[in-house]
Amino acid sequence: MKKEIHLILFRNQNGTSLIQVLIATAIVGILSLGIASTMSLLQKERKAGQESISKNELYINAVKTLTSNASCFSAVQEGAARSFNSRNPNATIGIRRIPTVAGGTDYLAERGQPFSPSSPWMTVLEINLTDFRSTGVANYFKGNFVISLNPDNMVRTLAPIKVPVIVQTDPVSPPNAKRIVACGVEDSIEIGQHCGVFTQGSDFNGMIPCKGLNPRIQCPPNFQQFGGDYQSPGNRWFVTCIKVR
Repeated sequence: MKKEIHLILFRNQNGTSLIQVLIATAIVGILSLGIASTMSLLQKERKAGQESISKNELYINAVKTLTSNASCFSAVQEGAARSFNSRNPNATIGIRRIPTVAGGTDYLAERGQPFSPSSPWMTVLEINLTDFRSTGVANYFKGNFVISLNPDNMVRTLAPIKVPVIVQTDPVSPPNAKRIVACGVEDSIEIGQHCGVFTQGSDFNGMIPCKGLNPRIQCPPNFQQFGGDYQSPGNRWFVTCIKVR
C-alpha cells in the first residue's frame, strides 16, 4: 500500500498561515532597520551642522577679539616665544590660548579645551601664529592665527580657522629673531597709513612724523595707536599710529 505524505500548513483561527506571519515579521524587521539607519544618519548630519555653526562662531569671535591690538598682543604673549625668523617661510609661534579680553582670565580658545557651550565635544587641537611674510613696510609682517580643531568625536574633520593679522616687530631685533611688539587683524588696518613721533629727527624706517601729536599722549582722529611707545636706535622714542578703515 502506498502512503501519501501531505504537507500541512498550519493556520490559526483567522486563517493566517505560519509562513505569512514569518514574512510579515521579516518585512517589519527590514523596515525597522531602515528607519533606525535613517534616524542615525539624520542625527549625524544634525551634529555635523552644529559643528560647522560652532566653527563659524569661533571664527567670527576670533576676528572680533584679535581686531583689538591689546587682545592680539596678549595672545602673542601666550606663545612659547615672541619672536620669529623672518627668513624662514615656515616660521611658527605656538600659542597656548587666546584671551577674550587682554589681561582677562576668560579665553576664546585654549589648547585641549572645548570652546563652544553648544558643542562641548569639540576641542581645540592647537593654535599657531604662522605664515609670516613681508608687507613691504619695514618691521611690519603679515601672518595668520591658525586654530586647528581636534577631529576626535567630530562627524567630519574641519579645516583650520585662519585669521589674517599684521604684526609689528622691534626694529632693533635681527631678521632671524624678529620680536613682535604689536599685532592686529589685517582687515582693520591700512598698512602704509602710519606715522611716528620722535624726540629728534624727522623720519625713521620710512615713517613720517604725526603732525600735531605730542609724544606719549594719543593718536590723531581716525588713527589708533599700534603697540606701545618704545625706544629706537639713536635714543629716539616714538609711537606708531595706524589709520583704521
